[in-house]
Amino acid sequence: MKRIAALWMSAILLPASISQAGVFLQVSSPSPLSHGLVSYTLRGVSTAGEIIHGVSNPTIVPNVGGMGLHQVWTPVTNSPTPTRGSQLNIVPLWSDTWRPYDSYFFFGPTFFLERFTETNSMSGGAPLPTAGFGSPVTGFGNYGYMGPNATRLVETELQDTNVDLAQLVVKETESVLVSLALVGNFGSRTLSDVCVGCLPLPLSVADRDLGEVTRGELVTAMLAASTNGVEWSLQSFTGPGGNVPGASVDPVSGEFQWDTSGAPLGPYSAVIHGFRLDVGSDTGELTFNLIPEPANLTPFAFAAIVTFSFARRR
Repeated sequence: MKRIAALWMSAILLPASISQAGVFLQVSSPSPLSHGLVSYTLRGVSTAGEIIHGVSNPTIVPNVGGMGLHQVWTPVTNSPTPTRGSQLNIVPLWSDTWRPYDSYFFFGPTFFLERFTETNSMSGGAPLPTAGFGSPVTGFGNYGYMGPNATRLVETELQDTNVDLAQLVVKETESVLVSLALVGNFGSRTLSDVCVGCLPLPLSVADRDLGEVTRGELVTAMLAASTNGVEWSLQSFTGPGGNVPGASVDPVSGEFQWDTSGAPLGPYSAVIHGFRLDVGSDTGELTFNLIPEPANLTPFAFAAIVTFSFARRR
């Protein structure tokens, strides 16, 4: 359906295994422009401290019936501008007064520029003013790449758990589908057909692995969801001996709690269910491995050490 997104939306890639945390694409609320256009900011977000370095193999195509991304190409040379670096490389032909109307990734360096491509119908776009060398060529098109592995790393200072990746401009009644892989210290995560300009996406809940937990500790943790206002419940909690009693999930915050005192050692898995009426439901898995508490000296062992030390001093 063709709609303007009224809320901050996000799509989540559920990890391939329970040991991987969630990595999201978030899409901002639309910012209105003139000539019936709106712009969105595309952001990469990780949920457990993973550092996002960049993207690889991005494609952006029109959703059903749409025209695609609004593009601004330079006058005279009709040069594409798929990245911020490509805009800056063609000064003085480029004017930053056109930038709000262009669809581009925020990457500055251009050493991989030749692998990133965009198309432009060269008609129907916003009539932007001249900046000394004539008006830019505007129209609608797609975004893509050439070669088997088109990877772009963000500027060093932009590497973070939350990274703004691109500005996407479309007609206010239309949407586009984004597919790409986020790259970082977690490896690579592929996200497919994330809709920019649609209604809020179906609810997604990310898996989370806590790693090793020492017996005797209180486990408290939450799973990340692609939207707020989720109702949470514990669907199941299992350990080495089967079903495990005593765990709980707060229905509002989604916080899982369980006292590990005296529990069998080994792997545990909590399946947590999230629900919101307008975006549906999903489940995520919280896992951890319960390990022994640090060894403590027994009274007998302590007495033996004291006796041995006393005997040596005599």
